Amino acid sequence: MAATFYSHAFSVAQESAQVAVVDAYDGSSQGALKIAQGNKRRAEAVQLKPGTAVTLAAGAYQVSLDDASGKSVKTVALTAAEGGKHVIMRVGGSDGIPQELVVFSGESAERSGASPRTGAALLGALAAAVAAALLA
Repeated sequence: MAATFYSHAFSVAQESAQVAVVDAYDGSSQGALKIAQGNKRRAEAVQLKPGTAVTLAAGAYQVSLDDASGKSVKTVALTAAEGGKHVIMRVGGSDGIPQELVVFSGESAERSGASPRTGAALLGALAAAVAAALLA
């Protein structure tokens, strides 16, 4: 299912970390996006529903993409700070590109010393690139 998340605007007033969950994969393989609190993957991981936005308490998380058998395809660490904005995406395609996990955190540009607007600009560019790829 391609682009199950069509639009999202992060809340400026939200104090908790915000996460938009996007499934931009258009192949036939089944996959599940999951998140677990802590630095190590735990059995109590929760499945994230594509096309939604969720809030997280500040802290360390593990985000994973699992295949149809429940085996982890990829796991990525996510550090959620208060007020942080993140995107979790499953990408890939029917043209032979395998499913892949992409996790983008808007804070990373701010922590690196880049302009605070850079994170929002990168987030917008990421959404535009996905939309353009789906329309091609």
